[in-house]
Amino acid sequence: MEMLTTDLDYAFDSAYMNWFDWEEPAGELVKDCYQDSRCLEAQTIAVETLLEQLSGLDLQQQLLDWYALAEELIHQDPRGECSTSELNEAKADMFGWVNDRDEEMRDFWGL
Repeated sequence: MEMLTTDLDYAFDSAYMNWFDWEEPAGELVKDCYQDSRCLEAQTIAVETLLEQLSGLDLQQQLLDWYALAEELIHQDPRGECSTSELNEAKADMFGWVNDRDEEMRDFWGL
């Protein structure tokens, strides 16, 4: 059995967005892992493997495709919870975040 100290869903999340923080993790297991060189190395290898697999994906195009699927429905939302400018800003933020995430992860994990 292999166990990662945290699931890699948080590869696409930031501390300000959630409770998760790589530098000061909340869980005791991950804190202990960071103190053990073998565990930390295994975690780093898992992150590197993930990044290699993601590098073959065109995430920007996937975001465009997903947005295209939802765009009409977003604008037809009878609740009108978001303005067009808010939607455009959120879209730009997401594209920028996805574009920068690989470098941010590589920097943190020393890859």
